[in-house]
Amino acid sequence: MKTLFLSLLLIYPLVSISQISIQPGVVYGNYNMSSLKQFRNYLNSQANLKTVDDFPSTLDIDISILYKTSQLNFGFFYSHSNTGARSGVRDYSAHYRIDIPVSSNNFGIAGEKELRINRFLSISPGIRVGYCITKVEVIDELLPSDTNTQLYEKTSVEFKSSNIFINPQTKIDFKLLKHIGLVSRVGYSAHFTEPLMIDDFEVVTDSGSQIKADWSGLRLGFGISYTFKSGNEE
Repeated sequence: MKTLFLSLLLIYPLVSISQISIQPGVVYGNYNMSSLKQFRNYLNSQANLKTVDDFPSTLDIDISILYKTSQLNFGFFYSHSNTGARSGVRDYSAHYRIDIPVSSNNFGIAGEKELRINRFLSISPGIRVGYCITKVEVIDELLPSDTNTQLYEKTSVEFKSSNIFINPQTKIDFKLLKHIGLVSRVGYSAHFTEPLMIDDFEVVTDSGSQIKADWSGLRLGFGISYTFKSGNEE
């Protein structure tokens, strides 16, 4: 209780003199995924499968809450990412496919220096430092051409990993109304990847190589900002 009370004493002056900006939006990301692509190639080679989807770039959700002071903006962020791969083969009797959906939850702290160009436009170089929790599934399905048969089969296995990442970025904020603005950002997310795990064991290939989900890549973000003014401002 004493620790909580002291924390509130430290935080309250910061909050009381700052503005709070909530910034929901979407992020376009492309992802490295080189290790998972090698794993997919290995699975393809076992059944002569053809790749249909290959961990494409996606639009993902993103939200940040920033405390805005006269010098710096700082706060927290959360984002959720999805991508995946699909391979398959078909003949007259059935369709066999392997899906590898990949998802992650990302959260951490953000800081930026706001450089105001004019009353409507500001540019903010900054950085995000966060923690990424990844889930990878491998789902294989045998779908018979004749839906009346009982040959349908489906199996799945789930892997997990977690890692730290950094995301240097530059944000542009264009003020539309008194409290509302448009936000765009560009940056690069660098992930310090860890091997995928299942039941506390590392997932490796036949050659002993670790398999990792690497979300590193370009990030382009678009969204809105809503700023709550502090009590002593109009």
